[in-house]
Amino acid sequence: MRGLTFTSVLLSVLVMLSTSCGQSPSFVENKDENKSSNAKPQTDAKGNDGNDGAPESTGEGDDEGVPGEEGDGEGDGEGTAETGSDDSPDGVDDGDVDGGTTGNDDSSIPPDIKRSKTFPAESFGDAQVTANLADPYLTQEIELKRTYTETSSTFTQVGRPSVTDLFVQGNSGTPATETFNQSASKPLDLLVVIDNSNSMQEEQVNLSQRLLPLLSYVNDSDWRIGVVTTDTANGCLRRLIKKGDANAATAFSQAIQAGVSGSGNERGVLQAVNALKCQTNDWVRDVSSLAILIVSDEDNCSDGLGCGTNDYAKKEFLLDYLNSIRVPGVNAKIYGLFWHPSQDQSVCSTAAKKANIYSELVTDTAGTWGSICDADYSNTLSGISQNIATILDRRFTLSRMPDPGSVQVSLNGVVQTSGFTVTANVVVFDLPPVDGTTVGISYRYGALPLKKTFTLSSVPLDGVVNVHFNGVSVTTGFDFVPTSNSIVFTDLPPDFVQIRATYRKSLDLKMRFDLGRKYLRETLRVYVNNVETTNFTADPAIDNAVTFAVAPPEGAAILFTYTAVGDPVLNYTFNVQGRAAQNLTVTDATTGANVAHLYLLGVIRLANGEFVEGRKLKLRYWNEARDMTQVMLPASPVTGSVKVTGGIKVCDQSKFSVTNNTVQVGRCGFADDTTSISVQYRYVLAQYTSFVFDDPELGNAKTPLTWKVWVNGVETKVFTVLGTTITLPANLPVGVGNQVKIEVTYK
Repeated sequence: MRGLTFTSVLLSVLVMLSTSCGQSPSFVENKDENKSSNAKPQTDAKGNDGNDGAPESTGEGDDEGVPGEEGDGEGDGEGTAETGSDDSPDGVDDGDVDGGTTGNDDSSIPPDIKRSKTFPAESFGDAQVTANLADPYLTQEIELKRTYTETSSTFTQVGRPSVTDLFVQGNSGTPATETFNQSASKPLDLLVVIDNSNSMQEEQVNLSQRLLPLLSYVNDSDWRIGVVTTDTANGCLRRLIKKGDANAATAFSQAIQAGVSGSGNERGVLQAVNALKCQTNDWVRDVSSLAILIVSDEDNCSDGLGCGTNDYAKKEFLLDYLNSIRVPGVNAKIYGLFWHPSQDQSVCSTAAKKANIYSELVTDTAGTWGSICDADYSNTLSGISQNIATILDRRFTLSRMPDPGSVQVSLNGVVQTSGFTVTANVVVFDLPPVDGTTVGISYRYGALPLKKTFTLSSVPLDGVVNVHFNGVSVTTGFDFVPTSNSIVFTDLPPDFVQIRATYRKSLDLKMRFDLGRKYLRETLRVYVNNVETTNFTADPAIDNAVTFAVAPPEGAAILFTYTAVGDPVLNYTFNVQGRAAQNLTVTDATTGANVAHLYLLGVIRLANGEFVEGRKLKLRYWNEARDMTQVMLPASPVTGSVKVTGGIKVCDQSKFSVTNNTVQVGRCGFADDTTSISVQYRYVLAQYTSFVFDDPELGNAKTPLTWKVWVNGVETKVFTVLGTTITLPANLPVGVGNQVKIEVTYK
């Protein structure tokens, strides 16, 4: 046998160098010319597609089979399943969508939505290497084509789910009566926060002699007065004066005259909270009304800013604490002697800073205030005392919100028609009822308008609505009114009755389904519930949609199988070295014109403008070797795929061996006049570990996405998720046509 003349080879079949391992794959499956034209979906007992929703692949030359789909056809919702986008390898969406719908008043949990796609994790290429002894150059002709992918899409026809709308009839309100016992001895706890900075000497003296006007309206109550300074160094309570103390006026005077050596950064808000929390003599009583009087010629934290970002720099520090022990504005109020923001400096020339924060606390709790610059605080303190008295015995708070106009008030059983006002759930008397009076307040609450008309959340199919009152079927006495989409009762349903309206939602059945990608019309086959149909129109030259002449039935599983048109192949494996690579030329096989390309690292890449589908190119390169006992392939072949031919003789598989990408052919016994040898084989074009689950419906998910992954039918927990990209570790077996199924669940 003559010696062969090369070690470097060229692929003779159209292949595309796709994305490398770890990247998201593109169309990778070559069009299968040997695919059986009689393939049909195989079904199980449930009517599901036995090959994951795709027809069985029967041709022996089938590269990878058809990527499958789950598509169980059980979803009754509107969701449809579509194949993956053109930038992922034939991911096929199963469209398992549960579409149960409830009305606005239905508290049932919406069903899970499941979608799945199956991706090839490997793509293959077929190649033929040819050596010719007569020519020192090797020549290979290729034809430019696009990638074509045998794939399928599964959709579920619109379902008309059951809808339940729940309504509750109105009512005339529930009667209630509350009784309050008026008592002049109701406990009052009064906190005085006194500024003891160096500008407060005159103000302390002024206030120290005014206990009587402060108690003028509340002297009959069981009162206590706690005094605290604005300096935290003075502790949480300077003095406690109680009703009945023999020296109450003197004690009050001494407590108020706290000196002027305190901090100039007054912390009135903080000290008020500290004093209320102070456990000295357990002075704040659980049943008491609470009043806080703040006396200062500056604001909290001096100018409101002196406490930085501390919590007690804000009014909420005190309001939040009051909310935890009382109802501010009802049984707890804040009062003040300060320079109010509404006053000009000329009106209050002895004050240092306007009390912006303190004045807001007074307003927020419905208290009153007076000017710190007044020569005599008597009138102000008397007004404060009168306001405190309203906390004690003029305001009565109901436990529920009364219906408007339903409140009836009695004093010791005598109905009152005037002398009080009702605001929200508070009854306020113009004058306090006398000590010992029993205050009775009757009212109705929770009234809702009685209705005859109830609007449905969805349009019922054929206007058929089933109605139940408190679970009991009602068949007469109402009509469905299409113009308002309402059920209208002849008579008012009873008070409080629960009305349940059940019906099937009216939805138009879909006739048009978009495959989402270009396809070859002659390859399109359509199945409805696993029965093939030709009752449709489709023109891929116009769009990617298929339109049925008659809409498939409700909830039908619709399967489309077709050859998808992919991207142009611009990359070709060409793994030669040395002089062979340096002498490579690429020309048009018809015109001989040079073709723009780039050769780098074993890949020929054509310029985009050179691609014309069906165009033939000639590749010519130097044949470096003359040894015909071995053939060096550009890539390692898939096990069992190698076929060696010399002339017309096919070498027996037992006569040649394959090691990595080298084929030993010395034992084939080709005839002496053999001038060329060819080696045909299949190789792994690319492996993929990252897969993009491209589905716009995922953007509507109301719960986190839950993912499951199977590799070749076996579930795996070893994967990572970033957005909608699933990544597997790069350790899948090679050359077995790996399939990765990804399922996502959400609501």
